[in-house]
Parts: sequence; C-alpha cells; structure tokens
Amino acid sequence: AQRLDDLAREQQSWQAERLELTRQLSELKRRAAYADNDLGEREAHRDRIASLASQQELLQKANEELRTEVDELISDRESQSPFPACTAVDQDPDFNAEGATDGLGSLKDLAERVRDHMASGDEPLYYSEADVRSFIGGLAMGRLILLQGISGTGKTSLPIAFARAVGTNASVIEVQAGWRDPQDLVGHYNTFERRFHEKEFLQALYRAGTPRWQDTIQIVLLDEMNLSYPEQYFSDMLSALERQPDQQHLRLMTHAVASAPERFEDGKRLSIPPNVWFVGTANHDETTMNFADKTYDRAHVMEFPHRPKTFDAQPLGASRPLSVHTFQQAVEAAVKTHADRAENLQRYFEDNLRQPLANQFDIGWGPRLERQMRDYVSVVIAAGGTLGEAGDHLLAMRLLRKLKDRHNNRPEHLEALKRTIEERWLEEKEPAKSLQLLDKELDRWGRDPDGEA
Repeated sequence: AQRLDDLAREQQSWQAERLELTRQLSELKRRAAYADNDLGEREAHRDRIASLASQQELLQKANEELRTEVDELISDRESQSPFPACTAVDQDPDFNAEGATDGLGSLKDLAERVRDHMASGDEPLYYSEADVRSFIGGLAMGRLILLQGISGTGKTSLPIAFARAVGTNASVIEVQAGWRDPQDLVGHYNTFERRFHEKEFLQALYRAGTPRWQDTIQIVLLDEMNLSYPEQYFSDMLSALERQPDQQHLRLMTHAVASAPERFEDGKRLSIPPNVWFVGTANHDETTMNFADKTYDRAHVMEFPHRPKTFDAQPLGASRPLSVHTFQQAVEAAVKTHADRAENLQRYFEDNLRQPLANQFDIGWGPRLERQMRDYVSVVIAAGGTLGEAGDHLLAMRLLRKLKDRHNNRPEHLEALKRTIEERWLEEKEPAKSLQLLDKELDRWGRDPDGEA
C-alpha cells in the first residue's frame, strides 16, 4: 500500500512535469514560427533593399544625364538672344537690303493717285477726296490718327488700302478688351525661360527700322483701339511720341541683356522709327471705352458717317514704295508755301472762338493745336483742298467734339456759337461738319437749329 501511494505521487509529479514540458514545447514552437516569419521578412527586406539600391543607381545616372542636358540648354539659351523674332529679322537678308523707293511729284498728285489706287483694285474702296486729303494731312500733323464711325464705314480698310497704295503693308494689331498694361501691347520678359515674348506690335516697330523699310511709310493699325483704355496699354507710346525725335524710344527691359538685337539701344531700348504712324479705329457702343482728352489732343481724328459715292477710277500700274523722305520734304514745302493761310485760320480761331468757347463751354487750346493746325492746313491745301475744308475739320473734330453729350450745355449758348461761326466764317462755303455737330447737339436739347422750342 505504501508503494502504491508513492507510485501515485510520482505519477502526479510526472504528469505535472509533462504538462510543463508540453507548455514549454508549445512556447518554443511559437517562437520558432515567429523566427521563421521574421527570417522571411528579413529576406524580403534584403531583396527590397537590393532593388531600391539598383533603382537609386539608375536614378542617379538619369539625374546626371538631366543635369548635363539642363546645363547644355542653359548654355545654349545664354548664347541666344532673348528676342528671337527681332534677331531673326537681323539675320534675314531681305530686311537688310536697302529697298528702292519712288519720289513724290506733289501732294495733290499723291492724293489723286492714292484715291484712284484704292478704287481700282479687285475689291474697290471708295473714299471722298476730302477724306483722302484729311488722312494725308493727319500724317503730316502727327504720328497718331484716330478713325471713328459705325461698323462698315471703311475705318479699318482706309489705312490698309493707303499703305498698299504707297507700296507698303499695314501691320494690324487686334486690341483685346482685357489689355491693361503696356506689356499687353508690346510683350513681356519671362525670367525662367530667359526669353522676351515679342508681340506683333514690337515686331512691326523693329521691321520698320530695317534698311528694307526705313525710307517708306509704315502704318501700325490698332483695330478697335477703344476696346480697352489706350491711356493704360498705350501710355508709354503716348508719352514717347511727345518727346523730341531723337528721344523717342520704348524701354523693354529694366537692365541690358546679352545678345540683344542689333537695333536696340543699350541692350534694353528700341527707338521708335520716325517712319511709323499709328492708326487706331474706334466704334462707340456699350462694349467700348471713351478716349480721354489727352489722347484726342495728341491725335488727328476722322469720322466716317457713311460710305462716299462711287466714281470712275483711273487704273494705275505697279510702282515702287513712296519715299518717306520725299514725303516729308513735300510737307515742309507745303508749310513754307501755305503758312500764311494757316495763320489766317489761327487768327480766326483766336478772334472769334477762344472767348465764347472758354467762357461758355470751358474749352480751350494751346500751342500743340497751333502747331498741328499749321501742318494740317498747309498739307490739305497743297493736296487740293481749301482753307475752309481744313478749318471746318479741325474746328469740328478738335474743339466742338468736346460739346457732345455734355449735361451742362445751354441751348442759347449753342445757338450763339452757331451764329458766330456762320456769320464770320473764312469762306463763302459753310463749315458743314461744325454746323452739323452743333445742330445735333441742339436737337438733343429739344430745339431745332433755328432756335425754336
């Protein structure tokens, strides 16, 4: 019995020991399984590290190749001009060969030839003699011309047809409603690309100064110029055109750039060629802006109320471009010949119009208009016009135009001004444009031109 008890106790001890060993075996198996998993992960990580190392080596090689390519591109860019279009003009032999031009017989011959040329093409354009003379007078008067009127009256066609008639082409710039800065017109410099994005306006100015075109009349047409405010996007040009000819330039960069085009000054400025005229067309509706007085005062203004009548034009053959040098000589000769007629008009304005316009309408003028009057009147007369024709246009477009749609006009003052002009006019023929403008303003106030309510 004692032995059986001892054996039972030993059996219990062995069973307890067996359970402990079983537990330890399970723990060891669990640890062995974790070790196997960890070994697999380590091997996977090792493979991944080897793969990443291979990829890094490839990326380093690609990075070195890209760095080399970028360095080459930068070096190539630095060797190129930031003005590729203007530089291309420098390298074009057609622009660097002097062009042949024709002289000018007389301003009257020019007006007749231009009018016939415009009316004898495949798509004939008809303009009155007075309109053609006025356009030529505007070229003599200044570098900015504004053409106003309703759509379809030939505003855009006139400068283009005139350029063709004198043997050149007009560069057409389509003004956008969103333009607010001179960069919108000229272009801008991209510091990342190290390149100036040259707009057509800048390219047209640069081409005009080349030997091929520098002795011809070049026209830059700003189509629908008043879609935005010219006093904003055209401000640099308005200021430049008021300076002396040798100081008229357009600053394009704040600092000089290497490899600038040949005709740049100091590597950052472009002189405005003296053979370039700027013509702007304008519609007046709810989508357009009004010109400021500073723009009107610097410009020659023409209005196109309707198309003139057709006429039989004299067919003309091809001719070489008109020399701008001989045109300017003809203008100077006209001024010398007809300066006394222009002085007569100045005296008429001074003696009869200055006081009533200043006192009753707060309208005046200064030396700029007197200079413009001298050149315009002389050229219009030399081109076959009269003093009354030139004076009527200047009076209507430069002075009486400011009366339009003003809320503080008084009908009795308008009627008195109209009588003064009618009774004291320079010639027997009445100033039709001026009187018509006053009649429209009187009609707006509910009175007829005779002053009856």
